Amino acid sequence: MKIFLDDIRNINDAYKIWPDETIFLCDDWVIVRNYDQFVELINDIDFNDIDFISFDNDLGDVETNIEKTGYDAVKWLVDYCMDNDYKFPPYFVHSQNPVGNDNIKSYIENYKRLCQD
Repeated sequence: MKIFLDDIRNINDAYKIWPDETIFLCDDWVIVRNYDQFVELINDIDFNDIDFISFDNDLGDVETNIEKTGYDAVKWLVDYCMDNDYKFPPYFVHSQNPVGNDNIKSYIENYKRLCQD
């Protein structure tokens, strides 16, 4: 299973922006539109069934903090992996927000470097 976290875009949109990322040509994507759907999906499936996750950062109205971001989802997933002794799954960050993109990547890579080696 491949998980695509984005409030607006679909897989085809991501492939148009990142044509070198051929993972977006695969069929078995599950699209989740917000933080709550992401958490619910992870809790409802066998974690070992996750092949790949693609993260967006901006998931709605981040200026008023009404909705949590992709960065929040990543922090939750890192905690989930630590609590359950799972390796972080393969991932891509498709956010076009450069700060959000870097924050997500840095958080994941720091976790992997510190806790999975």
